[in-house]
Amino acid sequence: MDKKVDSIIILGHDINKKNSREVLTNRIKRALSKFNKNIKKIILSGGSYERVLFFRFGKKGITEAELMKEILLSLKKIPEVKLVLEERSKTTFSNILSSVKLMKKYGLKKALIIGDKKIKRKCTIALARVISGAKDIKLKIAP
Repeated sequence: MDKKVDSIIILGHDINKKNSREVLTNRIKRALSKFNKNIKKIILSGGSYERVLFFRFGKKGITEAELMKEILLSLKKIPEVKLVLEERSKTTFSNILSSVKLMKKYGLKKALIIGDKKIKRKCTIALARVISGAKDIKLKIAP
């Protein structure tokens, strides 16, 4: 992996779908395989609420970011201080845009994005960079 990468962005997945925990766990495992000492932060991006929890157990739903944090910490591989939760976004575009803003906040310069491999992500990334004015930030989709 590129040694200049200082952060990883893990994109959420609709947690109201049956396979969501599996999809998110696989994304987290991919991120962990890319993790090294140069990674300062892992941004967990996703804000959709899990409605199932509320209806089944009477609990407040959780966000995609919270679920990813729960999974990641259960694997006990990353110190919690390295995790940043982005819990407002509901679309891929807003995932990227919000994550870029967090990168600026934490002084991060180059992120590896973990998500699915659809080509439209590349377009979304380019648009987010232009709209956010983050031309100094580099984003790369994980292979």
